Amino acid sequence: MKPIRILIIALASAAIASASARILDGEEIYQNNCTRCHIAIHTFAPKRMATVAHHMQVRAMLTREEQSAVIRYLAETERKRKP
Repeated sequence: MKPIRILIIALASAAIASASARILDGEEIYQNNCTRCHIAIHTFAPKRMATVAHHMQVRAMLTREEQSAVIRYLAETERKRKP
């Protein structure tokens, strides 16, 4: 009986960790939420990104963690664009 409990706990922990990783994937959040209204990724200065993301937090009902993940994704995308 004990090994089964350990296996169940391990599988549940893995599922929770996997769900958390998906929630915090900025690109996935952007694709699933932001592209409903925004077709292309807009270029914003870093300070402006936070302001825009804050407004989208309300409109797209993003959590703070999701908002932060989107900001990180947009910042990384912007860094890759610059030569």
